[in-house]
Amino acid sequence: MPDPLDWLAFAAAKTSTLKLGTGVLIGPQHSAAILAKRLATIDSLSEGRLEIGIGIGWQKEEYQAVGVPYSQRGKRLDEALDAIRMLWQNDPATFHGEFINFEKVYCDTKPHQSQGVPFLIGGSSEPAARRAGLRGNGFFPYTISPDDLAARMETVRAAAQEA
Repeated sequence: MPDPLDWLAFAAAKTSTLKLGTGVLIGPQHSAAILAKRLATIDSLSEGRLEIGIGIGWQKEEYQAVGVPYSQRGKRLDEALDAIRMLWQNDPATFHGEFINFEKVYCDTKPHQSQGVPFLIGGSSEPAARRAGLRGNGFFPYTISPDDLAARMETVRAAAQEA
């Protein structure tokens, strides 16, 4: 499967009005600092047309292939989202977490969108819905029943109010 961000950069260069986005990029499999720069670059070059579906995935083999532990992938994504936003908001940026740590790092490429690239949190679970409310700009469920979607949207709303 081709890299989705490379495809989006290509599409951004060939179009001027098309909104750009991923299905669900598996966030914990990427370096937060590198992902922040790649997303900001595509958003800047496309003049703010980027939004990213992002989640934790489910395939252990993918994690093994890139050398990232499968356990605690939800916490890893939460931390990555916070670290990416820190890099976009502060110069220099400092972040100390359980999985991601950097001190006085500059991310000179900033998103075109003043609030940063929107993150649509992928997943169908209760934790994914909570993550969407706490850290996301939207919820991107997959293979979910109407009843489960209604329940998850309540979780999204409650978590957003909490945040």
